[in-house]
Amino acid sequence: MKIQLNGKEREFTEETLTISDLLALLKLPPGPVAAQVNEEIVHRDAYATHPINDGDIVEIFTMLGGG
Repeated sequence: MKIQLNGKEREFTEETLTISDLLALLKLPPGPVAAQVNEEIVHRDAYATHPINDGDIVEIFTMLGGG
């Protein structure tokens, strides 16, 4: 499967992925991130079921704290 992830083409051996699967592959915890697929924001409670398909454009935003 090939997707565009944060502006760069990435290829994964998995045939199907959810946002949760992608976060696990990227070693990102599901809490402090926001996800967008094909310019549509995906709510955190749908990460485990929202599919990512071949050719999708995915943006993952990590939350940073500071002061």
